[in-house]
Amino acid sequence: MSHHLLISACKLLYSFRPLFVIALTASLLACGGGRSDLQNTGLQGQPVAGANRAGESFSNKGTSKSAAASQANSAIPLDTDQACTEESDYLESIDPERTLVSRHVDCRKVSTNFTFPREVYADLFQNEGGSFRYATLQEINDRVPQYTSVVVGRVAKIETQMALYGPSNGLNKTYKTRMRGVGFTADPDYRGPSTAMEAIEVRLRFACRGLTDASTCTYPERKVSISTNGQWSDITEEFAITFNWPAPADPQQNDLETFRLNTDRLYFHAKGSVDRGDGNGSANFFSLDDSAVQVRCDRNVAEQGTQGCVLPLAAPVYELKTTDVATEATEHIREAQANGSPGNFLMKAGTRAVADESVTNSTKALQRLKNAGELIPSDPNRAAACERSNSLINVRPQYSRSCTPATPGGEVPTGCQCDEYPFNSSYQGAAYLPDLTSVRYINATENNNAGGVKLKTWYKTMRVLDLGSGRETGLPSANSSDFFWVKPLNDQ
Repeated sequence: MSHHLLISACKLLYSFRPLFVIALTASLLACGGGRSDLQNTGLQGQPVAGANRAGESFSNKGTSKSAAASQANSAIPLDTDQACTEESDYLESIDPERTLVSRHVDCRKVSTNFTFPREVYADLFQNEGGSFRYATLQEINDRVPQYTSVVVGRVAKIETQMALYGPSNGLNKTYKTRMRGVGFTADPDYRGPSTAMEAIEVRLRFACRGLTDASTCTYPERKVSISTNGQWSDITEEFAITFNWPAPADPQQNDLETFRLNTDRLYFHAKGSVDRGDGNGSANFFSLDDSAVQVRCDRNVAEQGTQGCVLPLAAPVYELKTTDVATEATEHIREAQANGSPGNFLMKAGTRAVADESVTNSTKALQRLKNAGELIPSDPNRAAACERSNSLINVRPQYSRSCTPATPGGEVPTGCQCDEYPFNSSYQGAAYLPDLTSVRYINATENNNAGGVKLKTWYKTMRVLDLGSGRETGLPSANSSDFFWVKPLNDQ
């Protein structure tokens, strides 16, 4: 079935919805496509104000707390796109879920897995008087008799702290790294230049694999000098990784790609010796990190006119604080979730940004509905929750403290609005899951402060995809959507 035929079928099904709400729910969940979010109705949350600035530690209030300590307070992924600054934020793990910090940041410590100390070579040229100097690349290539590779010493381990980070509005991320050599022992027979024993020069190579062979990554190649005394290098190196992929041939397909990015190899040699640029001869190399970071990029899918990349294994969790001048909206969400409405987040044990499997389904999490205009009526959740004569607010009305009628069944005070949760921009709203939807009259100003453009901005920042955003067919698929969650927080 083509995309347009599917949408037409959904419209037809929707026209009969008043008689078959429950029976049609599964069918309607298949109705998707290219949508733009509703902005002016319903409760639509407030994102956390501002990501951490460069140089600040991961904490909710700018303190020196580590990422782990901050997340223990709120049990949700951090709202940041900045690199880690605390050493404790870098985890050494082969599990890619554990090292994620947020939707935009991964912080890991990568160590070489030498089974015994690895020899560090230098390429030397012996002068007539018996002294040594570093050989030139030409002398190495010509293999002149006076040229030889000698062992400078042996290093037990090379450690690298790597933070992949960056904002969501570009097709790139940055690797911020610092390195150190641990357990270096000089070779007692080495007679070369003394500076060779003071440092090692390394060159990182990144591996980047997409779903198609034509998908590539580009990055600058350069050498980094590290000490051999076990101390982290003073200079932090940054490598800008740019993601490239061909646009889909079929215009019905969504323009997105998922990459697996890791540090494939690290080449190293004594400082001063020639970097040959490959894995041959005395230019030592080894596989540094096989635990790849998954990066998903899209063009005009999360939001028309935008492009960007996120780490999709990290959960998008929308924070709504009472300090966001949305006390009644926040209270409504908190009570709705307590009574069974979806969207209550639970962190997977041992992780910092991954949802537990118990909340990753369509009745526990939310899925984005970008535009209901292709369905009938054009705003189905809002109509089912607040606008029809048999809408939920008329069938089972609720009232906040400021919006309670003076007499039972009386008029709602001026300045109140019908608020629904789950959001009308989700497939879990009143038109789809009426039994799990809560509606309540709340203060209109607080409702507006909590929703509209602010939630739309959060969708774009987290690049939350619609239910129907799978690349392979461009048609709706329950497995192609980002689940997302909502966290109503108390004043902090």
